[in-house]
Amino acid sequence: MLEARSLLAAGEWSKAEALWRKIAKRDPANTIAKVELSRSVEGGGDLKEALRIIDTARISDPSNVEVLFRAAELNLALGNRTAAVDNLALILYHLPSLKAARMARDLSEELGRLQDAFEYQEKVQSAGEEEALLKAAGTRLEFKKLLAEHSEPSDKGKKTAALKNFLKRYGDYAPALEHLATLEAENKIT
Repeated sequence: MLEARSLLAAGEWSKAEALWRKIAKRDPANTIAKVELSRSVEGGGDLKEALRIIDTARISDPSNVEVLFRAAELNLALGNRTAAVDNLALILYHLPSLKAARMARDLSEELGRLQDAFEYQEKVQSAGEEEALLKAAGTRLEFKKLLAEHSEPSDKGKKTAALKNFLKRYGDYAPALEHLATLEAENKIT
């Protein structure tokens, strides 16, 4: 295993892959070998095969946090953000993790799943996020929620009022100020 790890660390992907395959074949239940094999295969450029290898590791060790993180990372690299969030949710089921909670919150936000993002924000808070980072993410989520609730073009008056109320609570949030300025400029033109 040490030689295979050394080859992997040195970026000798194909040599590391060959050794990790031998180790995994000798001991099919060796989760570490499968994780490292997936890293070797990924280093060689085959993300789909790396994910397939991790999926086999998940079959034999479904609650292994390292395997689940690896699956999330590979799914992200492949553009499968929903699958990545699913893996992160499994991690959070087994282990409160600030890293997993942040990633799940941010991916849910990117996917437009704001309710999920708010739920993960609570997990981020429970996991001990720094107050300033927690506040920044919470403000961003509240702003996106406001925009989603007032997305109709005919809703400009209500949206303007909602933005003004938002800014009473979060007065220094630049995207809200910019959005309000744009709305008010549009209202003057029409």
